Amino acid sequence: MEFTITCELPLSAQDMWRIRASAGFRRHVVEDGLLKKLDCTSPTRDKDGYWKRTQRYIPTKVDCPNFLRSIIGDTLFDVTDEQRWNDETEPLHQRFSIRPTHLSSFCITTGSLTLTPMPTHSTTTPSLSDDTDLDNVSSDEEDDDVIDEEHDAPDVSPFATLPLCDRSLHTIAGTTKVNLPGAGWAVERSIIHNLRVFYSMYPATVSNFRKKLYDKFANGDQNVPTSVVVDRFLKHEEETESVSDDLSDGDADVTVTHGNSLDLGNMPPFEAPQKGGGAGCSIEEELEKFFVSV
Repeated sequence: MEFTITCELPLSAQDMWRIRASAGFRRHVVEDGLLKKLDCTSPTRDKDGYWKRTQRYIPTKVDCPNFLRSIIGDTLFDVTDEQRWNDETEPLHQRFSIRPTHLSSFCITTGSLTLTPMPTHSTTTPSLSDDTDLDNVSSDEEDDDVIDEEHDAPDVSPFATLPLCDRSLHTIAGTTKVNLPGAGWAVERSIIHNLRVFYSMYPATVSNFRKKLYDKFANGDQNVPTSVVVDRFLKHEEETESVSDDLSDGDADVTVTHGNSLDLGNMPPFEAPQKGGGAGCSIEEELEKFFVSV
């Protein structure tokens, strides 16, 4: 199932691209409540000129049936995100391949992330799913229990007071594929719905980080150009290698693994409890039983 999700951010495309992989921003995303935890590798460069890194994270908010959540906890929502980019050939563009960490054969979401300048004279916030193909399913796949959201007309941008040069459009586009006969399409719709949920909250998280940057690196003076503030932040981070602590409000669950691979074996395989105290079964089996039964 294909999707396109766009949101507006209160930073220019160039500045957002520069801070997106920084330690300070990663820590903020967890502290601000967008993610429960975040692990990532340091970027490495392939022979073809592409940079790559792997992130593993758990979103804080995931819409999921209570029954399923009580069984699996955070296990299903723990995902591994492999990212590639090349600033020379594809500026402000990043490819991704996302799989559930413990269900890598169950589903995959692939696509690209693009940052673009705001259109001239734009005063509205783009819809989070104008181009998302959620209704292109055959009639025998229709299910009244599947959430099919209606979307209102775009609202006035919350960042309308900022100059257009300090705003950008963040777009992810791709395809999600779930290998679950009879129910895969419903899970695909759920994945796309939760991507919308995540990116409906993302602009506020970026806005809060922007405020932190101005408070620390411009003494709150909004007249300082954003690019200058970002320069100061990145220079400080490079010099100290611990700016994430300086910008931290607490102990965020963020780690960085040097190299190009994460140890995905830290968490034991999930075993879902069975009624009556029987032996556990795999999460794939439990999910299949659940989705086939609804």
